[in-house]
Amino acid sequence: LITQKERLYENAGMGVQSSYLTALMALRYLNPAKNSRFVDLGSGYGRVGLVIGLMRPDIDFIGYEFMEGRVNVATSTCSNLGMEQHVHFHTQDLSSKDFKIPAAEAYYIFDSFSDETYKHVLERLQEIALTKKITVVTKGNARLWFKNNNWSSPQEFNDGNLCLFRSR
Repeated sequence: LITQKERLYENAGMGVQSSYLTALMALRYLNPAKNSRFVDLGSGYGRVGLVIGLMRPDIDFIGYEFMEGRVNVATSTCSNLGMEQHVHFHTQDLSSKDFKIPAAEAYYIFDSFSDETYKHVLERLQEIALTKKITVVTKGNARLWFKNNNWSSPQEFNDGNLCLFRSR
């Protein structure tokens, strides 16, 4: 079923990417402060980072992706657009216990993690939220992981497909 709204891929898993429209909506509704840091957890081919890098060169963007080939494409595109000073992509298994998500003002999470990865990521984001106010932008079913007392009620857009959660 295709409508004017962006399609939601239920149980998305690997291969589904956030659209450029989603990245633009997230940036618009988030409206990050100048010189802030934005981290994409599961950055795929880098669409969110490329949009943010082009629209807001003052933002330090870091994208983490499990699939090295996707990171290579995102990094190459970033370089071709001259954004390598403020947009960075890294190959990373987000469920690795050794990986520490860096502190940032905003995080983007799409619906492509395993339950184990969601638990690890959420624990780390809650640790960061104890030291500073953060906003998490979720796409798809990722919003279900943030409905607890540590996070504000979500600001919902696109019929709840895109949500902003702020730490308390």
